[in-house]
Amino acid sequence: MTQNQFNDQWSIEELPACDTGMELLKHFSDAHPEIAAHVLRLLAWADQVDEFIAADPLWNAYTRHVGQCPHCNEL
Repeated sequence: MTQNQFNDQWSIEELPACDTGMELLKHFSDAHPEIAAHVLRLLAWADQVDEFIAADPLWNAYTRHVGQCPHCNEL
């Protein structure tokens, strides 16, 4: 899957991530194809990302980036 195809499926208009954030999220999704985008969205909206995902270094890199990047989550 190309980065653009990935962005089309995983982008959340209400919580946009910059290109770097989306690239980090793609690495996570490539490593865990069993985790669908809609499941992750539901968990994130409910602040209930399960322990497996929260312990994953790729997920942590993504969340750390999004939390610190001035370009992520800009509406």
